[in-house]
Amino acid sequence: MPFRVLLTGVATASLMTSVAWGSDAQDGAVTGADEVRAIVAEMMADAERRSSLMQTGGKVSAGPGGFVISSDDDAFRLRVGGYTQFRYLANFRGDEGGTVDDFESGFTLQRTRLLFSGRAHDSIDFLLLPFAGPNGTWSIIDAWARFELADNWKLRVGQFKLPFWREWLISERFNFAVERSELTAVYASIYSQGVQLEYQDDALRVHAAFSDGIRAFNSDFTSPAESDYAFTARADLLLDGEWGMFADNTALGETQQGVLLGFGAHYQGETESLRGVEIDREFQVTADLSYQNTDFSAMVAGVARWLDAANAPTEESFGFLAQAGYFLTDKTEVIAQYEVLIPDADAIGDDPFNAVTVGVNHYFRGHALKLTADVIYFIDDTDGTTIVGFGRDDATGLFPTAETGEFTIRLQLQFVF
Repeated sequence: MPFRVLLTGVATASLMTSVAWGSDAQDGAVTGADEVRAIVAEMMADAERRSSLMQTGGKVSAGPGGFVISSDDDAFRLRVGGYTQFRYLANFRGDEGGTVDDFESGFTLQRTRLLFSGRAHDSIDFLLLPFAGPNGTWSIIDAWARFELADNWKLRVGQFKLPFWREWLISERFNFAVERSELTAVYASIYSQGVQLEYQDDALRVHAAFSDGIRAFNSDFTSPAESDYAFTARADLLLDGEWGMFADNTALGETQQGVLLGFGAHYQGETESLRGVEIDREFQVTADLSYQNTDFSAMVAGVARWLDAANAPTEESFGFLAQAGYFLTDKTEVIAQYEVLIPDADAIGDDPFNAVTVGVNHYFRGHALKLTADVIYFIDDTDGTTIVGFGRDDATGLFPTAETGEFTIRLQLQFVF
């Protein structure tokens, strides 16, 4: 009531002043008492509506999960958050004798993202994730809604990560090292537009998607990057522990043991431009095993791909990833990672490409404020390995070079709100 009285008083005084000066008013100004009464009545009605809405309830809160606005019964909920990753990289490349003869370094704002997620009508959840990369250009990656169909069953529609490579499916906020492995750059599905059927119970989770294909996001249906058809499926078996443990690949905050076994497959048909190459079809499979306890975590993953480029023989390639972390204290974790890319034996460059990473994570406020320092050593030269999608990668710090002994020092401060 005080709000309405105040609003009405201000409005009436203002409008009566307009009437008093009506003879000098500009076109469209209030010039009659009847108009004053009509506008005051309308404003009174609007104030009444606002007062009623305020009395219906609602909650506003803030915490590690972001800023949350919700109805009293939580049937409607909106969470607003975001994160940024600020990096320094220094790359050293040596000649055959191991002498450093080239150097690149500098700062980069690798990722800046806003996050809008929530629930509507008590049966629909959603995610909208605008982002800016190092070039500062804003775009959209996640943009989907998910509907509850029945017990344990959901349907997701929109743009989302295809359910294939586990390292990619884990959010950038929970990266094990400063950046994901080179295998992610080659084999990860990235984002696509489509529909996905999902099932989850206490021990089994299955996702099956029909989409535009690998890396077909923010594209029109006529885009050459989109496949005629693509199918992706992944199954995860929770052998021990709880699902929430495996949102990341570290033992941060864990109080029990957990084991997760996963399998994935992807097939897509003719695509005019997949990583810049016209293909007739692509098929790839993956398997991974993750383990966590109170202070130790580990994951191993393998992947294989058969890619038929237009007017070219089938390219076979394989990859293997192993990573492990151990907490020295409650907040400090040492990490190590090994990865290898194995090209087709008939490729022009048929040499395997190996890389080793060692580093440390310090969690000031969990993942919300985290400092990561690591060194990645690229054992082999890139010219000796020919795999579609492999090459220079500014995110990991890999440069194209015919030299051996390349390594990059990486530092990253992550802030999540």
